[in-house]
Amino acid sequence: MGSGEARFSMNAIGATFTPEMAGAVEARLAFLVEATRPYQTGETFLNFMEENPTGDRVSAAYSPEDWERLVALKDEQDPHNLFRFNRNIPPSRVGPDPDEGLPSERVKTTEKRRKTMTKVLVTGATGNVGSQVIQELLERGVPVRALVRDPGKASAMLGEGVELAVGDFGDPESLRSALEGVDGVFLACANQARQVEYETSVIDAATEMGVGRMVKLSAFGAEIGSQIAFWDWHARIEDHLRASGVPSVILRPSFSMANLLASAEAVQYTGKLFAPAEDAGISMIHPRDVGAAAAVALVEDGHDGEAYTLTGPEAITFEGIAGDLSEAVGREIEYLNVPDEAAQQSMIEQGLPEFVAAEIVAVFGVLRQGAQDRPTGTVQALTGHEPSTFADFAHENAHLFAPPAMQQDEREKAS
Repeated sequence: MGSGEARFSMNAIGATFTPEMAGAVEARLAFLVEATRPYQTGETFLNFMEENPTGDRVSAAYSPEDWERLVALKDEQDPHNLFRFNRNIPPSRVGPDPDEGLPSERVKTTEKRRKTMTKVLVTGATGNVGSQVIQELLERGVPVRALVRDPGKASAMLGEGVELAVGDFGDPESLRSALEGVDGVFLACANQARQVEYETSVIDAATEMGVGRMVKLSAFGAEIGSQIAFWDWHARIEDHLRASGVPSVILRPSFSMANLLASAEAVQYTGKLFAPAEDAGISMIHPRDVGAAAAVALVEDGHDGEAYTLTGPEAITFEGIAGDLSEAVGREIEYLNVPDEAAQQSMIEQGLPEFVAAEIVAVFGVLRQGAQDRPTGTVQALTGHEPSTFADFAHENAHLFAPPAMQQDEREKAS
């Protein structure tokens, strides 16, 4: 791709011969795309090895069926004519003429500029990610309203400076009240049977109230028809959000480091970390990095319509997790792989619904196939900083994994 108006152009030409090579190239290109996004003009050219190709020459490179499909795809995916294809594929009829405006003006429309947010509503405000989004927004000086069910708990957790709106996803009137006067929404909901209903109701209310931007917390792997029900639900909500017309950004984080907190008590008392992960490498992410990316998507222009896959900086195995926890806590912690059936039964005995336990085990099955073993550079591209490692997370939360006797010693030292 290239442009005579551009100071730089990037070309990717060649062939890959193994899935590993293809994956490595895709990951590097994704990183480059994110890193250079503030400087992209939004122009793409189909290149043919001759000067000044004519429209007939371009269309002749395709069968009539493929040419019609290409034109239809341009109409569907680029209705506002932000991209160019050698100026030979007809512009979308619903959008402006692609020649309107100078190249320098088109560049300005894609730069990431700070959007002045009068107020942002954060749902899932006391969750691992929602609470981080609030902190990031407050640090940027953005007024925040949090949708909460328990104001006492929320106030103690979130502190001063956060307006609380008492409400519930299942109460349409409370949603409209919470949305009054906000121009941005962070949408997050725990995985549960009514998740699609709950989140789409927020989207519908936001559309009705004229909200200017919505950032949805989705999941790495979101796809309609996925064998993982949670990921299927997220994909259906994503579709509803796109169809709503509300300017939006979708965040698809990988396996959360915060999921390990569910194992903290077992590690405390047994010194062992149990999971059906085998030796899967997982590019898991710190919730703080998801919150930082969400804040950027909410307050900066240039992201609407994007879906970002967020990961940590490296793929780590549960053996590696046990090692990082051992170092952080100061005692040996052993990882033990367990069969799916035993893991599911253990979760049920700990109080998880059978359906949820089965879905979590299914997630591990996908992870064992390498579904999340390739880190992306998206967090750094969005936020300007490297994402946290699991070692960072382990040190921050070491007290939760330490045995009671060690915790008591630390409390006595502190006093």
